[in-house]
Amino acid sequence: MIRATFDAGDFDASMRRAAQALPPAIEAGLALTLERIAANAKQTTTFVDRTAALRNSIQSDGVRGSLRAGSLIGAVGFAASNRGFFYGLAQEFGTRTGVTEKRFVRDAIDQETGDIIEDAMAQAFRASGFEVTQT
Repeated sequence: MIRATFDAGDFDASMRRAAQALPPAIEAGLALTLERIAANAKQTTTFVDRTAALRNSIQSDGVRGSLRAGSLIGAVGFAASNRGFFYGLAQEFGTRTGVTEKRFVRDAIDQETGDIIEDAMAQAFRASGFEVTQT
């Protein structure tokens, strides 16, 4: 959690600076978080793949859109060029024809704490003139 305090006399200027600093900070924090999720999914999955092709295909698909436009999207998925995108989806979510789901990417997402994004927001607020404490 972030707690920001400010000098009321400089509030307007601080808020203008924060409005400029927060969107790129959050977008950069999300991009780093996606990279960490992909790395975690590769390392911690209990899925046994004989060739490691599926494990190696897990990657951050990056950040699309923008916070200012109101449509910031980040994704972690499977590289189409390495063992096949559809094979990865079938393993992750299962199929109606008998493949049981193996939650290796979703488990890595569930384990993510969001601390990178929180740190990025705290830095943006500090740069905007706020005094920030994180708890």
